[in-house]
Amino acid sequence: MRRKLAVLAAVPAVVFGSLAAVPAQASGATITVHPGQSIQAAVDRAAPGTTIVLAAGTYRQSVLIRKDRLTIRGEGNRTVLMPPAKLPKNICTTDFLGGHGAAFCVFAKKLDAAQNVVTRVFDTKISDLQVRGFDGMGIVAFGGSGFVVHDVTAIHDGDYGIARFNTVGGAVYDNAVRNNNEAGIYVGDTAMANAIVRDNDATGNELGLFVRHSRYVKVFGNRSWGNCQGLLILDDGQAGGAGNVAAWDNDLNRNNNFCAANAEHPPLQGGGLLVLGGTKNVLRDNTVLGNVGKQFNSGGIVLVSAGMFHGANAAWNTVADNEAFGNSPADIRWDGLGAGNRFLDNNCRTSMPAGLCN
Repeated sequence: MRRKLAVLAAVPAVVFGSLAAVPAQASGATITVHPGQSIQAAVDRAAPGTTIVLAAGTYRQSVLIRKDRLTIRGEGNRTVLMPPAKLPKNICTTDFLGGHGAAFCVFAKKLDAAQNVVTRVFDTKISDLQVRGFDGMGIVAFGGSGFVVHDVTAIHDGDYGIARFNTVGGAVYDNAVRNNNEAGIYVGDTAMANAIVRDNDATGNELGLFVRHSRYVKVFGNRSWGNCQGLLILDDGQAGGAGNVAAWDNDLNRNNNFCAANAEHPPLQGGGLLVLGGTKNVLRDNTVLGNVGKQFNSGGIVLVSAGMFHGANAAWNTVADNEAFGNSPADIRWDGLGAGNRFLDNNCRTSMPAGLCN
């Protein structure tokens, strides 16, 4: 859950040969790519403002994006990206993902010597396609702004299905993320994320929805079930903490899969909505049902210290107007640490300590 991804100072993007020549395009143009042609070649030749349409079929490719205002659109689940036999060598595969691939990687145009983002990639939009089976991530952005992913299906990826690191603005919505080894949807490492995560379906992942070391994220209208944890907000001890998340109208039900301990976390099972050291979150009008387990994360709505992850206590959070039933060890659970937490008008039967159901 801590996941540190190494990055190096920006290097020029590698230009890949195309399977079929794609002419240079002016801004506002549309390029159509067919199976057997190179998506990377289309990206490399596209001017900012270009729409790249991926025709139905299977593409065994991994694509790097480092220019502004590109829209990439497929034909729904008829457009499928899977890993190539050999990954291209570029800053995303070799440095950022450590040799693992992604279907699409949006990477900052320039970093300074301390690896801080100097020049972001603006307004990438990816939609209406399926990504599956990548050792790294399905779709990922580092150093983006206005990054939008919608109507994407991300399945069986080795890390995250859809992820954004140090990326501001934009939205992840109307996606289906299934059976990814870590999080289905991830927002991380962004002090002022100003991100929206809405109306997604997450099932069979380790973590359905995951906000780590980020602030100002709106999470609403999502359905997260059959994971080991439905929604996690985590302070992992990095400067700035995590919080200011508004989470409402989410269905976080029966997240009872078991995930064994690994180098990043103890065993997980039966967690609905878990705040691990986050602050100033507002958790309202969520439905949290049937999350059952005996692990540190188990229960319906759980607020606990992030000490095991070198973070702070959960503090100044508001838990209000939620419906939580059939969760174990309790519908609402708080470890009693952290100042200013409020529990108001929650419809539930059991709490630890007693008295948090109203």
